[in-house]
Amino acid sequence: MRIAPISLLLLAACTQTPAPQASPSSSTSPSPSPSTPPLTIASASAAVLPDYLARMESLGEHYVRPAERADYTKSPFEDVEVLRLYPRLPNKGALTGPAAERLTIMTRKTVYAPNEEIRVLHVHEATQPGVSIFVMGPKAIYGEYVDGRLASRATEAPLDAYDGVVLPSPNVDHNYDTSIHKLPAGKHILQWKFKTLSGSYLESNVLTIEVR
Repeated sequence: MRIAPISLLLLAACTQTPAPQASPSSSTSPSPSPSTPPLTIASASAAVLPDYLARMESLGEHYVRPAERADYTKSPFEDVEVLRLYPRLPNKGALTGPAAERLTIMTRKTVYAPNEEIRVLHVHEATQPGVSIFVMGPKAIYGEYVDGRLASRATEAPLDAYDGVVLPSPNVDHNYDTSIHKLPAGKHILQWKFKTLSGSYLESNVLTIEVR
């Protein structure tokens, strides 16, 4: 795999590869804004986590690449807090294939006001050996559907969409752009259907969002 110039390298996952301007041993997690209540999972699993998921519970940063900018920027803490819940989330995507892969999408809540931003976080996990995990990002979202209609730029990533670090499974990749939707009043269905860069076609869990 060719190596991109440093100026073009995507940001590595902070749980696997050091991120710019921070180090795993010294970075301090941001604090939530006073007006934002902390997140909890009522039915979270108490099972012992594999190391790659245990690290995700203390995730310190997440990055996105806004459409109007060429460089990346830090996500708000509220997005980081959502991703921290993933390791013990009860309703992840279904496990598929020999490497037991899955896609999962997450939002901070399921009820929103009209014109309120709905921020969707994305996770690809392979729980068994056998596939490569493309952990650097932020990567563009492909194959996201809202109410059965394609809401992302395309259904699949182009072949040259990635040039960076690749890690073996079992592992997890959360370094995807955050999708932002504003939806009219009513109930809406969100799902991510994606052929991963490792070649696996996966379908995420289904999120039902109510706007009222």
